[in-house]
Amino acid sequence: MIGLPHVDRAGNLCRSQRREASGQHHRRHGRHTFTGRPGSSCRVAAFATRGTHPYDAAILSDQAILILVGLVIGVAVGLIVTALRRRHEADLARRLFEESQRDNDQQLAAIIGELKTSFSALSREALSANTDDFLKLARTKLDQ
Repeated sequence: MIGLPHVDRAGNLCRSQRREASGQHHRRHGRHTFTGRPGSSCRVAAFATRGTHPYDAAILSDQAILILVGLVIGVAVGLIVTALRRRHEADLARRLFEESQRDNDQQLAAIIGELKTSFSALSREALSANTDDFLKLARTKLDQ
């Protein structure tokens, strides 16, 4: 059987595993007889799922630690990327706000300048019209 080795609790290989390793193919269905103690047997699925061998527990704990370390590193990288992205977005928003504020100030100054010139032109026209009307009225009064 290729895959998991068939071992008993003491770590001994079963006979069929040794035969397979030596080139002899003898399989028993369900149980494998071990070379360590007479009559001892194993079930591959039971050992693979329970992890009763001391080395299995060490491997599982090492794997769990590696998974946890990977998870912590992944979360840390995610938080750092998110913080950097937020900082970049905040800087970009600040710059855009400042640029729009400058543009608004320039547009407001241009509008105020146009209003001043328009108002001064209108006031000159009104003053000129009033002066002409006053002079006409004064001439008619003086002519009488």
